[in-house]
Amino acid sequence: MRIYKELINKNTITSGTLNRVSATVDEQNYSFKIIFSGHQDFLIGNREIRLYPDSFILLAPGTKYLSRVDSDEPIKTLSISLTQTFVSDFLESNYMNSNCLTAYKNAEAQLPIQTIYPFKGDMWFNIMNLQTQLHKDQNNEQLVNEYLSHVLINYYRLYHEEVQVKFGNLNFARNSTKKEIFGRLMLAKEYISNNYNQKFKIEDVASASCLSATHLMRTFKLAYGLSAYEYLTLVRLSRAQALLKEGKYSINEIVMLVGFESVSSFISLFKSSFSHTPLKYKKLIHQKTA
Repeated sequence: MRIYKELINKNTITSGTLNRVSATVDEQNYSFKIIFSGHQDFLIGNREIRLYPDSFILLAPGTKYLSRVDSDEPIKTLSISLTQTFVSDFLESNYMNSNCLTAYKNAEAQLPIQTIYPFKGDMWFNIMNLQTQLHKDQNNEQLVNEYLSHVLINYYRLYHEEVQVKFGNLNFARNSTKKEIFGRLMLAKEYISNNYNQKFKIEDVASASCLSATHLMRTFKLAYGLSAYEYLTLVRLSRAQALLKEGKYSINEIVMLVGFESVSSFISLFKSSFSHTPLKYKKLIHQKTA
């Protein structure tokens, strides 16, 4: 089922499924891309961002990209397109003042950093409520625009957590050097996220981000507070969590799908991160949805 809603202010929301489709897009608005199963590729120039259900991206106006889905099973997607006028009005509105986000009212903050952001917390809850409202098929544009404003609020909070704080952790004297290194570290994160279920070396990540292996390891830890290997482990656990929610795979299959080599180490790491063994977590999820 495909749902397309265009509001009076020209914001649009598209919800539906895709499989085996490729399209070249010249983005005109600010566009949030979210998926709920499988993965979707976005090729922006020579840069590939692979989107999974635990993350989202925000594309800026003027971005040209290739969107690609290659899957036997339909991939559930959501696209939220916000006009430049809507975003500008938001940045000048009481939303920013009332939510202590006034620090982001500057030219740089209005231009999104096009990388993967975690799809979690308030952003996840807000999007789920927006989805519910869309499926009710009620013509309440004021409520929908309220949800869209909160999408921006949650984006800027994540922007602060994932960009501004991490950027500030780099201890380079020149701001231009910090920007250059941080941009390369984001490429490293994207490489790990794209290839999490494959075998690769730190040198492969370093090559993809145009850094030496030593420089990558030092600056990655400095910015993100964990090593590249620790980040890889977190990505694998997050993807395993999503597969457990789907309920289609056994624990052994999930271990192979996400790139772990040992079932016992996977179970131990999963329990340490989520307070339950994978099997217990799977049972709890399906008890809630039954």
